[in-house]
Amino acid sequence: MKTYLIINVIMSILTSLIYIVDKIKAINNKYRIKERTLLVFSFLFGSVGGLFSLYVIRHKNRHIKFVVLNWLFLIIHLIIGYVIYINY
Repeated sequence: MKTYLIINVIMSILTSLIYIVDKIKAINNKYRIKERTLLVFSFLFGSVGGLFSLYVIRHKNRHIKFVVLNWLFLIIHLIIGYVIYINY
């Protein structure tokens, strides 16, 4: 369980940083990070960082796809965490 939590924290920080970099690039009209990449990081246990970026940094918060998928990924990650918790 401890390893699962550490992975979630690290991936959430990385995901948030990637969203921040993409927002900075958007402001400066530079080459952007692909939406697929942002969502893959959210899927790979970075959903908390993705949601943080959506609501605190306000990046991609108007894209319904990002809102729905980040919440869905969070629910999946919580279920996985619960299953790990009850089995160990």
